[in-house]
This record gives sequence, structure tokens and C-alpha cells, in this order.
Amino acid sequence: MCSCPFLPSAQMPKMTGAQATRALRAMGFEGTIIGITGDPMGSHDRDDFQGSGVDFCIDKDSAGVERIVHVLRGFARRAY
Repeated sequence: MCSCPFLPSAQMPKMTGAQATRALRAMGFEGTIIGITGDPMGSHDRDDFQGSGVDFCIDKDSAGVERIVHVLRGFARRAY
């Protein structure tokens, strides 16, 4: 299976990020899953997403985007 990181959004058209993450983990995906959300801390949807098996849960703001770039650069370094 791919060792590439998967970046689901909490709100996607066909299923939520939490549902997608649970489905991937149930299929045996052991790679990194970086959840992206605009839901505030303490909200039910964010708590569900964070508990679904994501490795990171990052906000959809400028600091979150910077964190995603940092994490992805780490993956790129390991790939080469």
C-alpha cells in the first residue's frame, strides 16, 4: 500500500474525513493521515475527526497551512 500521506478534509462531498479515515484504517492503511478541518476545538465534529485515527488534525487557517507544508516537506525529504 502507498506510504504517501493522505489529507482528508473534515467536510467532503461523499463522506466525512472521519468516515474516510476509519474506512482506510479498517482496510489496513498504516500511513500518515493528516486531517484538515475548520471546526473549532471542542466541537463534536472535530472531536469525532480527531478520534477517527488521524495522526494530525490541522486547522484550515494560515498557521495550519504552514504546518501542513512543514509535514509534507518532511515526507519529501524521506522519499529522496
